Amino acid sequence: MLSVKEELEQKYLHLSQVYESEAKAKYQYLQQVEELSTEVRELRRELSTYRRQHHLLRTRSIAEDDTEEIRKIKKVQSLCRGWLYRQRWKRIVEEYIRYAGHFRERQSRESRRNYLTKRNESMKLIIKLFLHLVLHMLN
Repeated sequence: MLSVKEELEQKYLHLSQVYESEAKAKYQYLQQVEELSTEVRELRRELSTYRRQHHLLRTRSIAEDDTEEIRKIKKVQSLCRGWLYRQRWKRIVEEYIRYAGHFRERQSRESRRNYLTKRNESMKLIIKLFLHLVLHMLN
């Protein structure tokens, strides 16, 4: 009985030592995670400031590179592009208007033709019925 009790006490001591070592390891890992997360925040902050500074330097260098002559050339190019776009759209609209006019004219001719053919067919039918009626009355 004593040996079983001693054995259980030894197991208990062993398990409590394992638990304490695991708790210490957990605490150390949590500290490491906290330190690393603060380091990551600092690095992100540094990166964002670097990006802002780099962007500002790049835009300044581009603006400084543009001389007055280059700005004038860009302005003229912009005006030419705008003029070309307007001419292209004007041509597209004119072609559409011309097409629409032909289409309307053709449609009106077809509708007149349909009306006249239907009218002729109606007249033929009326004349046929009239003649049939007259012939029937004569008989």
